[in-house]
Parts: sequence; structure tokens; C-alpha cells
Amino acid sequence: MLRELPIAPVRIEFQFTFPKNARRDPHNYIAPLVKGLVDELVELSLVPDDNAEWVSVVEPKLRVDQDNLCYVKISLRDNDEASTV
Repeated sequence: MLRELPIAPVRIEFQFTFPKNARRDPHNYIAPLVKGLVDELVELSLVPDDNAEWVSVVEPKLRVDQDNLCYVKISLRDNDEASTV
């Protein structure tokens, strides 16, 4: 590990943009991303386990926008926040 960090539960948010409006299932876009990202957080010892006690994944945001702005945001979670996905 590169440095000592406080271990705390985290919240992961995703946003995807598309050039055209169409019916989409938000969960189809995050399933493979969540697994790899959470495994890496555990590997880096940023969280001790990949269960709901330590990691919450928020419903993905899907937008129509020509800028193609996509992001993943990882932030510290409030202690009373539960996993939503």
C-alpha cells in the first residue's frame, strides 16, 4: 500500500451520457464496472471487504448530452446509508 488511509465505508456513483434519447436499463452499464472497481478497492486495502457494510452503489445516472461526460465518483459514505444496488 502506498500510504495509510482511514478505512471507511464508501459510496460509488456512475453517470453515463448518450447522444440520443432511447430506452436503456441503467444496471446493464455498471455490472462489469462495479465488480472490477470494488475488487480493486479491496486489493488496495481502501475497504476491507466488498460487502454492503463497506460499499454502496447508487442507481446509475443516464443523460442525453453531446458532451459525452461520463464519470465514476467514489466518496465516503454516511454510516447509516445502505447499499442500493
